[in-house]
Amino acid sequence: MRRFWISVVFAIGSLWAGMVQADVTMAIPNVTGDPAADIRFRVVYPDGWEPVPTAEKGVVLALGRGDANLSEMLMLRVEKMTEEEAAWVFAEKGGMTPEARLSLAQRVIGVAREVKVLSLEDIRIAGQPAVLITMEEQVKNAAGTFFHKEMIQVVWAWGRKITQNYLVTGQVENRVAVVKRFARGERDDPGTFMGSLHFLNKARMEKAAP
Repeated sequence: MRRFWISVVFAIGSLWAGMVQADVTMAIPNVTGDPAADIRFRVVYPDGWEPVPTAEKGVVLALGRGDANLSEMLMLRVEKMTEEEAAWVFAEKGGMTPEARLSLAQRVIGVAREVKVLSLEDIRIAGQPAVLITMEEQVKNAAGTFFHKEMIQVVWAWGRKITQNYLVTGQVENRVAVVKRFARGERDDPGTFMGSLHFLNKARMEKAAP
């Protein structure tokens, strides 16, 4: 069975105040164990955020910061994704109206939890198909009732799904503060992280793609 490996080099240099860049190399080894095709990309992330432990699949980077009332989290995941799976996520060939796709996303994402999908936008990142989703969620657990607002950016690149998340959460009574912090984050370092994905060996990957 083919398995993914990921090599990450963090903090290779400061870009500008408060931001650090990370280079990521990902490969699918062939049957001999040698890399058959690798994908290299770069992201920047805020300096000073703390690593966050997570058990989610394919996580390369998970960072957080917070205070007594609100917490923020940034996450980067890389996973395998087939063309058939991508067809459910990206509207490369059209056929569905934006309204229909938004409705579909609401049904799919909200299957296991109460999620309100606010927007779904088809975009391109470095020439690759991508989708940008914003949503809100209210979660009740033993610690109380919490309100989340989240931005999810999914890029499909040569058989890989690269997902970047920005999440703000707080007690439900702090809902207004969560929304304000999220809006500020979009314009600040988290927004820079979400918009920083850059492929380093795009030309070679395009040549190698079947």
